[in-house]
Amino acid sequence: MGLGTRSQELTQLGIERRTPPLPPLPQLSTDEKLKALLGLVTNLGGYATVFVAILLVLLSLWVGYDQYSLLSSWGRTEAEIENGEVYSDVLRNDTGTQTRPSPVFGFRCVVRFQASGGVYESQADIGYKKSVKTEMIDWYLRFPAGGHTAIAYDPANPDRVKLVEDFWTAYAAPLASLRYVAWLFLFGLPLVLISRALRRQQQRALDHDLEVKGYSSCVAGQDPPRPDYLGKVFTRLG
Repeated sequence: MGLGTRSQELTQLGIERRTPPLPPLPQLSTDEKLKALLGLVTNLGGYATVFVAILLVLLSLWVGYDQYSLLSSWGRTEAEIENGEVYSDVLRNDTGTQTRPSPVFGFRCVVRFQASGGVYESQADIGYKKSVKTEMIDWYLRFPAGGHTAIAYDPANPDRVKLVEDFWTAYAAPLASLRYVAWLFLFGLPLVLISRALRRQQQRALDHDLEVKGYSSCVAGQDPPRPDYLGKVFTRLG
């Protein structure tokens, strides 16, 4: 029985094609390095700002829910405003070897009301502080001495009161935080969009430069390399 006469036997020859390695990426010019660095800083700044804004949103929602739970279990009544004041505190920010005081302002008023068969006087605070005094002056003008306003009080301890004239007053603290969130998103989201646009622009310019220099066609039959060159560029800025 001849080995060469059997049609059922097939001989397969495997040929492994070896492709030469890709040439190194071209060196970046100083202008390209600066543009890449600008894109990296913009990208990091935008995402960091958005991340902080998201954390602040969660904190504001938690504070708002806690306030809602508290006010839902407290009693409500009408109170007379005896006096109000814009007060100031000092926050100390440690900056290396120096400590710089930063003033912040708040608003509070003394109210007189009847609850649980007795008459009480207690101090109600708006619930947050700001470095801008004018906002607290606006609260002061909204609650003048001799006026009346709605309050919520703790039935177990009527000395604990909160101003609840309207939604904006009852939830002043979380709403103030959400205003900060709006500014952070207003600043952070454009940075993210700008950084993405810069990255795409730089990527197209680099792809064009590599194509002109024959990088993409240097190896016949080989799949083109992954086009995310800027990920490597950012590590080669030095």
